[in-house]
Amino acid sequence: MTTSAAVLIGSAISAIVAMAVVTLQYSLERRKQSLAERAERLGEFLASSYAVAVGIEEVAITSTEDKSRMEVGIRSIVEDRLGLLT
Repeated sequence: MTTSAAVLIGSAISAIVAMAVVTLQYSLERRKQSLAERAERLGEFLASSYAVAVGIEEVAITSTEDKSRMEVGIRSIVEDRLGLLT
């Protein structure tokens, strides 16, 4: 095998390995981004669930006279929070 053939084969192998590394890095980055987006959506959902639970608690401990006024305010807050999920 001549020196030029060895260099050519080495270059081809290097190019193939480089393409494989780039493809793997791209795949890993997409997976990382997907996991981050999933974690963000889960965080928003849990925050909304907490807002609903706090709203229910507020309505439950409010006096009967103030309950309807309180429900309107809490409903608005909860609907705004749940609107962020869509």
